[in-house]
Amino acid sequence: MARLILLLVIAAALVIALVWDQRGRRDARIARLRWAFVHGTPPAGYGRPANLEPVVHPGGLTFRAPTSWTIDVGERRTSDDPAPGVARRVHVELIRLEAQGSSGTESVTSAMKTLETTGDSSLEVLANGNVLMKALERSRKDLIASYVWRLGHARPPRGIQIAIFRLGFPVEAAAEVIAQSDLATLDREVREAAFSD
Repeated sequence: MARLILLLVIAAALVIALVWDQRGRRDARIARLRWAFVHGTPPAGYGRPANLEPVVHPGGLTFRAPTSWTIDVGERRTSDDPAPGVARRVHVELIRLEAQGSSGTESVTSAMKTLETTGDSSLEVLANGNVLMKALERSRKDLIASYVWRLGHARPPRGIQIAIFRLGFPVEAAAEVIAQSDLATLDREVREAAFSD
């Protein structure tokens, strides 16, 4: 009887150790993905897809995306979960803020620094005057890696417009070549997006 109890205790300890090990590996994988997305640059070897089409958000944002992707344009996202049978689902949301203090790129940068992000994020002023913030957020019990781009633009006299792009991948698939190619494509198109005045 004592041996059976000892075996059960050892088996339970092994199961707990395996669960903690799996969680640790998933956390390490997400940390590597976050660092590569936020601090790295898009892989250079990925070419631009041939079939890009313009997407116009009703709030005054124009960007391009592959024709096979589903672009959800709206105020609220329902989920970061990749839809089954859909190549990629990108959610795009536009918000408006009022600038505090000066107007222009400095006010956009200041406003974007106050936005809440989970984990590490980067902030970059682009050549076109827009400000880009990138972050990788975890959702749905750490099973989905949600890539988030926030593109800020000054609206005279004291307004700020921020476009939020979200693209989700299962954590296990996020490091695959196809997923990284799609991330590079969206990163490039977000950087080239234009706000209408």
